[in-house]
Amino acid sequence: MASHHIVERRKKQDFASWLFILLSLLCWILFIGGLVIFHWAQPEFVTVFDRVYHLKLRTQWDYQYVIYMFYTIAGGFSIALIALFLGRIRGRRKTDYKGHLIFLGVLYVIMGILTTMLIFRISS
Repeated sequence: MASHHIVERRKKQDFASWLFILLSLLCWILFIGGLVIFHWAQPEFVTVFDRVYHLKLRTQWDYQYVIYMFYTIAGGFSIALIALFLGRIRGRRKTDYKGHLIFLGVLYVIMGILTTMLIFRISS
């Protein structure tokens, strides 16, 4: 059995690889920010205490936050596509590109954008 031992000759990461990592992190931060904005946009949950004490709660979606959520998720999608493109261009070996989390993020963002557009009928 022949052992295929790959010798790694690269000593440090260049600017493009650091940019790829930075874009990946920024994409996920924007996605998590979109989830936080979603929490702020949704109607408040009515509990028994709210009914007993006749507290006023917002029962409708806050559309201003919905718009912010849409733009945040769309910005994350744009950054994720740039990161995917950069990873494909820079990778010369099979082991160079490990963009599974970015690809998963792109899928989540597409689902978020489509859901937002279908539920709230946002047109660009």
